[in-house]
Amino acid sequence: VLEAYRSRIDASAHRVIVHGLHVPDHCLNPRMAATAEPSTFEPGIKWDLSQHGGKLIGLPASAAVTNEGSVSALVEMTVPEGVELWDDRRPGPVGSPLRLTSLERQGDGSYLLRPGMSAQLHLIWWQSAHSWASAAQQTGVPTVGVEVSARDVTGGAIDRVTLTFGAQVLWPHPTEDGWIVAARDMRLAIQNPPDLPVAIAGPVIRSYPGEPT
Repeated sequence: VLEAYRSRIDASAHRVIVHGLHVPDHCLNPRMAATAEPSTFEPGIKWDLSQHGGKLIGLPASAAVTNEGSVSALVEMTVPEGVELWDDRRPGPVGSPLRLTSLERQGDGSYLLRPGMSAQLHLIWWQSAHSWASAAQQTGVPTVGVEVSARDVTGGAIDRVTLTFGAQVLWPHPTEDGWIVAARDMRLAIQNPPDLPVAIAGPVIRSYPGEPT
């Protein structure tokens, strides 16, 4: 019975994919105003933790969400504390909901993605310089997860995928005391470079809220 129910739902359900998750080779400075874009810290800049240890540094990432199906879908994002979602044309302050000007905002906070439409997601993970430096002294790359969910208007099926991204933002200076803003790949410049960044779009997990029990 469950297989027959799920097959019937799948036959008419949405098809939304999340693809192209990418971590660029720069970090971000907090915006001075809600309408301004964050400026960048280019790799290799020296960082003084004693003076600027509490300053926020943002690790950006981006991904695309595309509706490849024949029915409209409602898309929502769930982010942990410290992660910001924003549209590069209309950035909002940290913690504000994503405002995609190409999509229709629904009353429940979701976004309507019509068949054939695609939207770009921009994510920023903000941590203090002290936190990024502490991560560099531990094993592995610090990562964070953002959940993207999609459902059709009937709610028969819900797809969820977790975007996991991260990188070493600060790294010990290779020849001096102190720290530098790390590049995404420093294998040719430093004897003991940081691990490469992480950008993983997990598997799509489909659930059926209305299936019979």
